[in-house]
Parts: sequence; structure tokens; C-alpha cells
Amino acid sequence: MSKLVRFPNLREARQEASHWVVRVDRGLSPEESASLRSWAASPLNKRALREMAGLWSDMSVLRALSDMFPLDGPSPGERTRPLRWIAVGVAASLAAIFAVALLVPGVHGLPGVHLSAGVPVEHLATPVGESRTVSLRDGSDVVLNTDTEVAVTFSGGHRDLHLSRGEAHFRVAHDAHSPFRVFVGGRTVQAVGTAFSVRLREGGGVDVLVTDGKVRVEDENAEGRGAARFVAAREMLSLDEAGQGTVLPLAPAEVEQRLAWQRGMLVFQGEPLAEVLREFRRYTSQELALADPALAALRVGGYFRAGDVDALLIALRQNFHIVSSRDERGRIVLSAAP
Repeated sequence: MSKLVRFPNLREARQEASHWVVRVDRGLSPEESASLRSWAASPLNKRALREMAGLWSDMSVLRALSDMFPLDGPSPGERTRPLRWIAVGVAASLAAIFAVALLVPGVHGLPGVHLSAGVPVEHLATPVGESRTVSLRDGSDVVLNTDTEVAVTFSGGHRDLHLSRGEAHFRVAHDAHSPFRVFVGGRTVQAVGTAFSVRLREGGGVDVLVTDGKVRVEDENAEGRGAARFVAAREMLSLDEAGQGTVLPLAPAEVEQRLAWQRGMLVFQGEPLAEVLREFRRYTSQELALADPALAALRVGGYFRAGDVDALLIALRQNFHIVSSRDERGRIVLSAAP
């Protein structure tokens, strides 16, 4: 159970089709539309796109695709074939669900944030399972993921944000005379006009993913205090608590996977079940545990609504014969079916 099964060509096509459906939902550029037409020229790819589009029934994406080319229903023979990998994430729905943005009362002091007296501070926060988009006074936007806290200060020619918990994506308004800095876990991420996300992981590690432009990351935790690294578009710097890490290039599909939370989705492409459960715990107050450690290495791929534990449990039961029960502590415990 610890090995990742290599998907047949049709499964790979369905995986690609899933990414295309997500892109169509958020809107295609002319270049992407041309790429989709070229990709769907293959009968296998078009079949996969037809199947995945069907899972988005009654969504605007169906209308957009039908304008590009007809997506008629599957043949009787195709309809009986199970979508084992895809079903892991679409037991409830594949529709992108945007989490309701709730205004959270300001936090009167965030751990690890030291601000000068008299400097106005704007506190931004989200509870578990919610996301929120905030427009700053300089025209920048901040998208907060689940269970996130950010303190914002604009003073002394700097735009400073302190991320004390969680994850946020920043779309920075260009201002060469006012640096935009994000302080997180002993690191400083600085940009002038760009878009990037920062995640503070459990244990103190930090992930910086750039979607546009370039950022400069200074790490006060690494040897040689103030050491700087540069991260460009479609690259990610993942640092552990000691400041060790490298800059890695990401394929467009990987970038979309890591930012799917902005559309209320979680995307997995063969991650171990233990990692999937850790990610789910960020979006729900329900505690998930494994009765059999051997299940931790089981590879899972698919699309889930963030925090939709019921869909995860149904999918695991139907596709991997993993059943769930509650123990005396109220945890949801997963185990292999007899």
C-alpha cells in the first residue's frame, strides 16, 4: 500500500482535464484557450475533459466549455468504468466552493509581533475553516487562508505585515518608494510589485511561493544572519526551522494545486494519506487519526472541498475500503475494513 501506482494514460488525461476545468472556472486567457483547444484535439484528452466537465453539472464551466467545443455525454461503455483516482476527491462535488469571508474582531496583540508605540495597526484574522480577502489602503490585496493572523502597519516609508499564524497570499501594488515586507518566523519577505504566498508551517518552517515578479527573503534564523535569497515567479522556497531549504521551480499545475485553497479546494496528486489528513486538519475542528500506521503511506489523489471531512470519508471507504469510527475522545479514527 506504500507504493504510488502509475496511472494509465486515461488517468493522466483525467488529471490534466481536472486542472483545465479549474482554470476554466476562474477564466481563461486567450493563450490558455488556445492551449486547451490544442490539448483537447486528442480524442483521449477530450474524453477525459468530457467526463470531468460532467462532474461540474449545473456550473458555468459547462457553458464555457460548450462554447469552445461540444462536450456530449459519455458512451454507455464509458459510463460503467469507475474513475477510481478522480473519485477520491469528488464524492460530494467537484465544484469550487468559495469559503464565506467573515469579519473577525481585531486581535489585541499577536505573538511574535513587536511594534513601535503609537504606530497604527490593522489586525486581520480568520477562524478555522474560513478565508478572507482584504484590500489594503495602498491598493494591495491580502487573501487569508484558514486559521491565519496578520498585523498590518504602514509607517516610515514601509508597508509591513506580520504573519504570526497560518497562510496568506499577497498581491502587491507597485510602489518603488515604499517596500512591502512580510515578517514571518524570523524571516523577512520583501517585494515591490508582485504576487506571492507565505505559509508558516507547524514547527516554524516557512514556505514562500511566488506567482508573479520576484521577492527577496532574508532569514535571521540561518547561519550568517541576514542571508538573502531570491525567489522568482513559479518558484517556491521551503525553509525548515533552522533555515535550511532550497528554491524549487514549480510547474503551472503545481502552482495551481498549492493555491487551490483560494477557491475553497484542496488538491492532492499522490500525497501520503498522513499528509492529506494533516492538511485537512487545518480546515476543520474535527480530529482525524489512523488506527493502522501502515495506512499512512497510502497514496491519495483528487479534489476536495476544503474541510469537507464527510466527502473524504466517503471517498476513502468507496475507493480504498477504509472505514471510520469515533473513539472515546471523539476523534474520527480510520482503519482498514475487515
